[in-house]
Amino acid sequence: MNEKEIEMRNVWNDVKRAVGFIVCVVLLLIALLAVLIFSKINAGIYACVFYLSYMI
Repeated sequence: MNEKEIEMRNVWNDVKRAVGFIVCVVLLLIALLAVLIFSKINAGIYACVFYLSYMI
């Protein structure tokens, strides 16, 4: 292997690492958003149930 091939391989490894990192961050953000939305929905359901039981 000449220097050019080694350099290209290093660049490719860096690219793969960067892409993997970005994918991980995006997945984490999506998971956080899902949890926030889900907890909001849950809070809404609890509030409705509490309100209804209070009315009855």
